[in-house]
Amino acid sequence: MPLVSVVMPIYNSQLYLGEAIKNIMSQTMDDFELILVNDGSLDTSGEEIDRWKAQYPDKIKTIHKENGGTGSALNAGFAIATGEFGTWAASDDVKYPRYLELLSYYLRKHPEVGMAFSAFHHEGVHQDIFLPGDLYDENGIFETFVQESRTKCMTGTCFMFRMSLKKQVGDFAFGAGEDYLMGVKMGIAGKVGYLPVVLGRWRSNPEGLTAQLERGLPLTQQPAVDAMRLAREHG
Repeated sequence: MPLVSVVMPIYNSQLYLGEAIKNIMSQTMDDFELILVNDGSLDTSGEEIDRWKAQYPDKIKTIHKENGGTGSALNAGFAIATGEFGTWAASDDVKYPRYLELLSYYLRKHPEVGMAFSAFHHEGVHQDIFLPGDLYDENGIFETFVQESRTKCMTGTCFMFRMSLKKQVGDFAFGAGEDYLMGVKMGIAGKVGYLPVVLGRWRSNPEGLTAQLERGLPLTQQPAVDAMRLAREHG
């Protein structure tokens, strides 16, 4: 059984897909499985993930399914995940080489923590590094995670959780903001840890959910609305 299961939902991702998969396969830690979920792509993404599967048959699992959205693809991937820890990678994000190593090390070192996330470069709406300052203690425990989630998706692009916590909180929702809602649910159900180390780069969509939050625009996507409501109720 691998230590970490990495799920990558894929839909018409041929532009960055090869780079995203290579980022994972080039990690400094080798104890992981990569689950590639082709969510009904109409471009060459399906053929590309089959080529990667042929190259790494013992490391990569593939799923080809009808289009159902990111939440559907994540649920399909995690349904066959066997790792102790889990994470997911967008097919256009960049993960730095020690991403899996350092997040899994933190979770092993802190058994009381259910989910951990790290700093990251943010590309798109603005160029900077997410660092939450003094919002965590000397062990990296983020005491105000749910409170901070009332106005923004905190986990960003580099995070990892215990699969036992994932089973406890259930499946991803359907619709934009499914990762935001999952993060809030995990933050309510368990302790959250933070690593002030940059472990990836996020290619942000100027029209996406995060950009809306940063510009102070009202959210209408149900998972995002539910995430903010839960954070207000529990934060």
